[in-house]
Amino acid sequence: CSLFRFLNNSLSTGCPGIETTNMAPTLTYFPLAGRAWACRIALGAAGTNFVDKRLPGSEWGAAKADTEAFPMGYMPTLRLDNGKVFSQSRAIARYACKLGGEAGPLYPSDPEAAMAVDEVTDMADELLTKCPQDKDEEKKKELRLAYSKDVMPKYFNLFAKMLATSGGPFLGGEQLTLADLSVSGCTDMIASGFFDHVPKEWVDTWPTLVAHDKAVRAHPLVVKYGQ
Repeated sequence: CSLFRFLNNSLSTGCPGIETTNMAPTLTYFPLAGRAWACRIALGAAGTNFVDKRLPGSEWGAAKADTEAFPMGYMPTLRLDNGKVFSQSRAIARYACKLGGEAGPLYPSDPEAAMAVDEVTDMADELLTKCPQDKDEEKKKELRLAYSKDVMPKYFNLFAKMLATSGGPFLGGEQLTLADLSVSGCTDMIASGFFDHVPKEWVDTWPTLVAHDKAVRAHPLVVKYGQ
């Protein structure tokens, strides 16, 4: 899918409320939402004075050769003020939540509740990573249509069931968590028309998840730190 095209349209540059200094921890990613969206929200909500470094795609080819800055050759990465560099967006987001502040409730301290959040975030990631690709556009279209018919509904049905069980407006009830950010990312990507060969109306089968996406986007933490 045209992930970069979708994410570039869904996120403007700059992050309100975040002051940047050379000594502060640095989160590095492209100038779009993508896998850094939850990280930015969590780091901002935690009250960290982090540098939100947005690396243009044109500079990425040369930058990723630096294996100290990008150990796995991909982003996002978080460089702490002690010089240690970490990758994996979910690990970064969970770390930020454990710093406390407004970010604390985004990742529960209760083991079972935390496992429930991890389950959903892993499923949302799986939904996207399993999405079929092909160099031949017609073949990709065929594979995507089959995927949206046979595979994707299983995930969305389960997300909708979880939301109904919680009573909403979020998957954990009244509390926004990292799980909501993950599911919202999937829903919004399709509803915005940026999931190649899957019509944006596809999500209308799950009106509760469409409403969930809107609730997530309207949450004060997302409005403040997710831009």
